[in-house]
Amino acid sequence: MRPTRILVQKDWRSVIGEILLIVIGVSIALAVDEWRQARSDDIQADEYVDRLIEDFEIDVTGWQKIDEIEVEKIAALDQALAWIHEPDFSTSSVKHFLGNLTIGSRLAYGVGTQTENLTFNELISTGRLGLIKSPTVRRSLMSYHYWGDMSATRIIARQTDYAP
Repeated sequence: MRPTRILVQKDWRSVIGEILLIVIGVSIALAVDEWRQARSDDIQADEYVDRLIEDFEIDVTGWQKIDEIEVEKIAALDQALAWIHEPDFSTSSVKHFLGNLTIGSRLAYGVGTQTENLTFNELISTGRLGLIKSPTVRRSLMSYHYWGDMSATRIIARQTDYAP
């Protein structure tokens, strides 16, 4: 038989039905795969958000520590200023004054000013920052970590070789 006769003798309805069945099956498979990927992305985004929250809690603890140190620093400098207004040149008084001056000049110098950025760096380096759906949140994350890095860089640049 010739190929043209075979094509003419075929039941075109069953051929079209098979093609439609294949198209529908592939479409369903693609939809299920897309749904599964979206679900996986949502789970991963939730995990990243949880990790970012933990990072922020670490940052808050660091900044609270700085607040505590700043209170101590101000108290030491206030005592040094009081000594300047009414100096007492006894050995113990001068020693106390110098101690307060040292504490006032050193405390909180670079302590806790680093932001916890492991999760953020992972989001950037893997290209997964897009998992955070809100553009406002993404911009805020970028600003927060850029500000933290710039603050740390400025403090490190001011570091001296003095003993801690």
